[in-house]
Amino acid sequence: MKGFNNKNESDTHGNHRDRTLPNGDFLICSGDFSKYGIDIENYAFLNWFRVQPFKHRILIGGNHDEDLPRTPELFDFTGVHYLNNSAVELDGIKFYGLGASPSEFTMPFTYFAERSGLESYT
Repeated sequence: MKGFNNKNESDTHGNHRDRTLPNGDFLICSGDFSKYGIDIENYAFLNWFRVQPFKHRILIGGNHDEDLPRTPELFDFTGVHYLNNSAVELDGIKFYGLGASPSEFTMPFTYFAERSGLESYT
């Protein structure tokens, strides 16, 4: 995305407060921001994420972000574009988010790789 100041974060596993982020246009978290996936971790991350100095904040869940796919209505996404098999257009750029990844285990945002597609996506 030429002409934009972007930052992508992933796999912080609860250590997001250790990050010092510059001002920018797009901050994208592509999963695994929590270590255990419990509510208090999710609330703490969202409270930190929404105040980062970026014009837009995009969040896509990962397999450690336990409660997001099951109960997204419990979380306040004010100032955050939460993408779960969905898209958003921001400043003329379309972003699509799907946190699914193949796994041998049943975890959030996973599907069984031996199946034909994402029909088992959780």
